[in-house]
Amino acid sequence: MNYYLDFGIYYSKDRCESIKNLPLDKLSKKELEQIADFILYGKDEDGTSSVDRKEIEIKTKFNTWSKKKPESLEALMETPGFNEATLKPLTPYKKPKPQITEKDLKNIKGLAELQETIQKFSDYLKEHGDSLTRRQKYLLNHQLISLRQQQYLLLGDRRTSTPNRLQYFDWEAATHVGFPVYPRGVMRTEDDTAFKFPRTDSTREAKAMPAPKKLYFSFLEPFHIYELILAYYDLKAFVAEMPDSLIHNLLWTLDFYISAAKLTPEQLLIIEEKKKGKSIKEIAATVEKQMGIHHQENYISTIWGRITNKIAAAANLNYDEFLCKDYDKAWKICSSCGRELLRDLRQFSRKSKLPDGLNSRCKKCEREARRHEKELGKIVSNNEG
Repeated sequence: MNYYLDFGIYYSKDRCESIKNLPLDKLSKKELEQIADFILYGKDEDGTSSVDRKEIEIKTKFNTWSKKKPESLEALMETPGFNEATLKPLTPYKKPKPQITEKDLKNIKGLAELQETIQKFSDYLKEHGDSLTRRQKYLLNHQLISLRQQQYLLLGDRRTSTPNRLQYFDWEAATHVGFPVYPRGVMRTEDDTAFKFPRTDSTREAKAMPAPKKLYFSFLEPFHIYELILAYYDLKAFVAEMPDSLIHNLLWTLDFYISAAKLTPEQLLIIEEKKKGKSIKEIAATVEKQMGIHHQENYISTIWGRITNKIAAAANLNYDEFLCKDYDKAWKICSSCGRELLRDLRQFSRKSKLPDGLNSRCKKCEREARRHEKELGKIVSNNEG
């Protein structure tokens, strides 16, 4: 179809007016794209177009817009078209406070005294909250919850049976409330060999994890891992005199997955600093001081995303090994180190010439071989020099 686009028209609204009589339903896809660009590159009253303001992503010749997905909130906020209204805060469900009238306080025995006690606790938390430790604040809040539950009982209200809708790990609740840990539960001892190497485990049945319950913890979810690392030393201190607490087992399991995640020395240092409750600014300073690596503070949050994703991937591999522990064909012996590993791209790189399409050496041995060859090459070049 023949039509004329006057690129001499300056304003976008005038360009829209000039093409309003075109039969758009009869145009080809390429022609429609041309008309869309004609309008998008038109200027608004401030002298800029949607493209100039980077509100619209335009496919360019060299795909300069094709960037990887942002990995931190700071990077997300810098992307074109970001709308802060689309961010939904993650807030736990809170039970509604009981509505207590003056009539209730007069007629229900003990309710007035209970209300007075609750008010004293609330006022104390409000006044001294900043000077209390996390553990002290938790105990006071826990006491307040118990007192408010008694209010419901005195009022004859059944809302105390409302289910807990907390969808992510809360370490304070976990110390008192039993909750499932996915995907494989927790280690039985600090050196649970059968857990670390599922192929050798003859005591646990290889079965898939059930659907998550309302309150749960999963090593497959990076956000859960992040929250557990933040509370690491608080948890250790809290259960120090509770040798039978499953929190010990939970922390052993976290430590194992961290060791299995193949993290860099820098990432391990960042984890240790985060366990101590250090801020991003303090972590960046520590990394620069101890390792000589300078990072912008915002970049530390990006590294955090990589760390938790790696730990979740290590947990996922361990889970897959557990599911395949009794299936011999799912395993392969490395020709270099002799370890029996899952026949998987996470353990072996591709090699189309071999029957199973995987290299005979595991990835770890391949890395060692490349490093050795590189060092040998340096020695040879130095000798020739």
